[in-house]
Amino acid sequence: MLPRILRKDETNLFVKGLLKKYRVLGPVKKDSEFWFDEIRFAEQLTFQYLTTIFPPAQFFFLPTETLFSYEKGLAMQNYERYDRKQLILGIHPCDVHGILVLDKYFLGTYEDPYYLRRRENTIIAALTCQEIGDKCFCESFGTGPDLKGNYDLLFTDLGDRYLVEVGSNAGKQIVQVANLAQATRDDFSEKAERMKRAKSKFKRKVNTENLPEIMLNNLMHDIWIELDKKELSCGNCSLACPTCFCFSIHDVVDLTLKGGRRWREWDSCQLLEYAEVAMGGNFRKLRGARCRHWMNCKLCYVKLRHGVFGCVGCGRCIRDCPVDIDITEVARRVRGE
Repeated sequence: MLPRILRKDETNLFVKGLLKKYRVLGPVKKDSEFWFDEIRFAEQLTFQYLTTIFPPAQFFFLPTETLFSYEKGLAMQNYERYDRKQLILGIHPCDVHGILVLDKYFLGTYEDPYYLRRRENTIIAALTCQEIGDKCFCESFGTGPDLKGNYDLLFTDLGDRYLVEVGSNAGKQIVQVANLAQATRDDFSEKAERMKRAKSKFKRKVNTENLPEIMLNNLMHDIWIELDKKELSCGNCSLACPTCFCFSIHDVVDLTLKGGRRWREWDSCQLLEYAEVAMGGNFRKLRGARCRHWMNCKLCYVKLRHGVFGCVGCGRCIRDCPVDIDITEVARRVRGE
């Protein structure tokens, strides 16, 4: 379907139309920061942001959730009831790619039914980036500032209007209902120029050529000894990362022994207890070893297993690290640059 144009003075009306049919999630301002939240009215939404506090992946892989509960021998799975689809509006390309990495784990050989239901019930309306944060390096991994696919709708700010590209039947239905005007070649030419300018603004870069093999061949590099003395193992990087997929499982039984529940919550390989096994054994007691494992997951292991990097270059881990550990600097050091 031909791309469309949404004039900025019509944006609120467009969002109001979405609110009638979908549960809309989008970036909203929180003090000086931004985060994804449910949009109750159109004026809440803002497209003028660099990076949100948490990635929107949290709406697919929940920070904590009950998997099932049981009572008197009767088990009940905790599937949500979806009365209407949800639509994530204004998600940046790097975060879309973060969801695609999670797909590899939750929709691979063994499908996670909870993740699958949310994924199937969600429409992705992405937004290209034009202002680049000083922590961003998505271009190095091909995950921004533009998006080549895996979206239902893709918005690009063209000044007084948005170019709206359609990537699915669901997106096609939305623009048809909104009766948006068709885009022209000039609109695409302007987008191309804006994307070119955006790519020139990146301050951080990672050389990804043969990076997984280089990381794997440098497990004893001096950088890991240095990080052992610096690393706090606080887990902030895992909390902010759009591709971290680890979780722990907990079973709670009522004192009556007649009921209980099983729930899961986010976990992090940066925490001491993560790699602990029976009798207190731990394969990664040192903080440097845990940092090495996390970095290799992003720059090596996921790529070797699934063909995509576990890092999408959003820069949140750099921003949120209390001791200023920079994954791009680690990659350079390991490479010998």
